[in-house]
Amino acid sequence: MTERELAQLPLLSREIEQVQARLQGPDLDPAAYCQSVRHVVAEHRAWMEELLEQRIAERDRLEGYIAAIEDEQTRLVFAYRFAASMPWKAVAARLGGSLTAAECSKIAGRHLEQESA
Repeated sequence: MTERELAQLPLLSREIEQVQARLQGPDLDPAAYCQSVRHVVAEHRAWMEELLEQRIAERDRLEGYIAAIEDEQTRLVFAYRFAASMPWKAVAARLGGSLTAAECSKIAGRHLEQESA
């Protein structure tokens, strides 16, 4: 896992919401169009549904990675930073104690290095 992959988590969540809203809207209902365009709309809808499945699988993979971190402090650092998209300073404040933003960043960096080794 990389920090770049984890940074995609909030973006994936927003994209999933947008795709779900679009799929629920009337513009992707093939029945609302004349027969000559229905197949195009149906194909686009199928593509959007496939995209949604892919994005949900990726989000679940990233959230699963965070949930599987055994050390509670490290897991919270990852959850606040990547799932909640907090800046490092806010992560440190949320964890309390004497942790600084730099120390929180180092905790994440060390964990990622150990995982890749």
